[in-house]
Amino acid sequence: MAWLTTIIKDIISLSRVLVPTRIKHDPFWEESARTVMAFLIAFTLEALREEDHCMSSIVELYRQLGMENGKKRFEVWCMEHPNSFCG
Repeated sequence: MAWLTTIIKDIISLSRVLVPTRIKHDPFWEESARTVMAFLIAFTLEALREEDHCMSSIVELYRQLGMENGKKRFEVWCMEHPNSFCG
């Protein structure tokens, strides 16, 4: 299971690089954005085909998340895969 810990750490590190902290005194929104980014990266790695493991897939998932009922797809998948690391 050490490989899983490494993957999770890598996902968190990547989300920190993609969403840096700019407002030091109130990082709430940036931390929230990093959490969403980490979820989308993890979801991409677990739920999508290997050939779809790319930033364009993450961008598309983010777009879908913002659509009406967009969260439903993710909620259903996470309920069906309770042991996933993105859930």
